[in-house]
Amino acid sequence: MTPLYVKTEVQLRAMEARPSTDHKTAKKHALVRDGFKCLLSGKYDLDQTLKSSQLTAKAKTELSVVSATNCAHIFPVSLNPSKASLTDHSANVWQVLKMLGGLGTEFVDSLNGAGINQLGNILTLLVTLHEFFDRLMLWLEKVEGQENTYKTCYPQTGILDLDYLPATVTFSTSTGFPLPRADLLAVHAAACCVAHLSGAAEFLEMREDDDDDEVSSIMLSLADFISKVNRHLRRAVDDRIVRMDDNQIEDFNLP
Repeated sequence: MTPLYVKTEVQLRAMEARPSTDHKTAKKHALVRDGFKCLLSGKYDLDQTLKSSQLTAKAKTELSVVSATNCAHIFPVSLNPSKASLTDHSANVWQVLKMLGGLGTEFVDSLNGAGINQLGNILTLLVTLHEFFDRLMLWLEKVEGQENTYKTCYPQTGILDLDYLPATVTFSTSTGFPLPRADLLAVHAAACCVAHLSGAAEFLEMREDDDDDEVSSIMLSLADFISKVNRHLRRAVDDRIVRMDDNQIEDFNLP
């Protein structure tokens, strides 16, 4: 089989014409779009480099090391808390965004079925970065006024080995494949916001036997972090995001 890196122009155009409707195809297309590199670290994909002497030479010229990469979905394939790729906490955060009305119907519909594997929902990431991204410990915030440019963000815990990442990244491609969608990245950033803001953990771990005073206290803290989540959602580039209204807190049904 011809390595992806040495596909002819005709072969590449044929690839671009084929929709990314399954995980395997999406991974191949994303690798081509992303130059066979992790979008954040710039490290070349191990498997593709080993298959191509040309890509090996290119990596050496750029003094780039290689590493295993994954096809990472911005919006999770499944919001089922039992899904292996999501921690219970991460899955619950996505559920909170859904229940609070932060995700519009059109937005969700665009990701139904095969739509989940569209390239706008895909990033090529190192295996470790994919894990952090799925666990809502790594996210991208749009830089205003700079197209397809994002700040790399992660919690300053002192234990995450992410300081090697650049402060900002700009996505570009010489192919006809679409780049990661800004609105999806905005929603992912909002989910991370929920996951790390004060009061979020307590809210997500509430049980039916919580007393009224504790619930009231947690709900007040929700007002603060929902307003911050709203700022992330406003970064979306189209109307597929429905902004969260602070007043919705009053109508939210506790689990």
